[in-house]
Amino acid sequence: MATTVSEPVHARKGFFPLVMGHDVHVQEAGGVAYLAKGNLSLSRGGGQWLIAGREQTVVQGGGAVMLTRQARVTNGFIGVLIAGQVTLEGNARALLRVSLPVAAAAAAGFVLGGLASRVSRREQRV
Repeated sequence: MATTVSEPVHARKGFFPLVMGHDVHVQEAGGVAYLAKGNLSLSRGGGQWLIAGREQTVVQGGGAVMLTRQARVTNGFIGVLIAGQVTLEGNARALLRVSLPVAAAAAAGFVLGGLASRVSRREQRV
């Protein structure tokens, strides 16, 4: 099920490979990617990629990668948490926490390193 609309999108009880919308609410469901322009809430479920433009709330759930401005996790587990503000409550755990500026700097360094490597190879051929 792939859904893209401006009103809130609800995914309940089941497996949803891809759910997209302005605000996404997931309850007792699993999936590969949950993408929200606004807020994402996840309750008793999980997914590999949890990406939101504003705020994410996870209660008794988890994900492999969580990317957002503000993250609140209660009694859940996140593998890689990339966020500006993080609140972990109860038994919440994050294997790796990275702030947004650090993630942006690492991505820029990776891209610039790749470009420099290509330029260097071209100069060696000439």
